[in-house]
Formats: sequence, C-alpha cells, structure tokens
Amino acid sequence: MSEEIQEVVVETQQQEAVEPSYEDEARAQGWVPQEEFRGKEEDWVSAETFVRRGKEIMPILRKNNERLLKELNEAKKAAEEAREAAKEFREYQKEVSERKVKELQTQMEQLKQAKREAISSGDGDRVIAIDDAMDDIKEEQRTTKEQAKEKIQESKQQEQAMDPN
Repeated sequence: MSEEIQEVVVETQQQEAVEPSYEDEARAQGWVPQEEFRGKEEDWVSAETFVRRGKEIMPILRKNNERLLKELNEAKKAAEEAREAAKEFREYQKEVSERKVKELQTQMEQLKQAKREAISSGDGDRVIAIDDAMDDIKEEQRTTKEQAKEKIQESKQQEQAMDPN
C-alpha cells in the first residue's frame, strides 16, 4: 500500500512539474485569490477560468490593437502630409505676395519717373493723374501685405489644429 501511495505522490509531483499550475499563470496575468479579491464577490473567477478567458480574449484584443495601431499610424502620416502641405502653401503665399509687392514697387518707380517727366514738361493734369495712380498702388501694397499676413496666419492656425500634441 505504501508503495502505491508513493507512486501516486511521485506521479502527481511529476505532473505538477510538467504543467504550470493555473494559479501561477493566472497570478502572472493579474489574477488574485478570492480572499485577496477587492471587487464584487460574484465577479471573482477561479484561476483556471481566468486563464482560459485570457486565452480566448487575447487574440481578439491583439487583433484590435494591431488594427488601431495601423489606423493611428495612418492618421499620423495623413497629419504629417497635411502639415507639410500647409507649410508649402505658406511658402507659396509668401512668394506670391513678395512677387506682387515687387511688381507694385516697379510700377511705383515707373510712375515716379513719369511724374518727374510730367513736372519738367509742365503737365499739371498728368502729375495729378500720376499722384492718384501712386496712391492706388500704395493702397494695393498695403492690402497685399495684410492679405499675405492673414493667409499665413490662417495656415499656421490650421497646422496647429492638425497637430495632435
């Protein structure tokens, strides 16, 4: 009899050595025994149930996590592309504005030269017309600069709105 009991004990010990206990695996995943459990009594589950549920739920969670990470990376990429487009747009607006200001400065220089010629020839009506044209160009320069600043500011605000940080 004693030999049979020893064989059963040895066999049980060998099985325990080969198979990790559910309790050890469950504890590694956050499970606690009922006496340490702090939730509702009916919410507590055995270590075996806890481990089995984990094995059933884990693949679903992993798949959802992979999908969400993919979506997040795509959103980050799209946001980066939008920021880059906004930056390019700002640079384009700045170039267009600078080009327009230079055109207006060239026109202003031409009008100044024409005014000198009108004054030296004594053509008062032409001087008045040139002064009016110069006033129009000054107003257009001011408007162009303001519009460029507004567009650049809008672009910066849009870029900041896209920034997740």
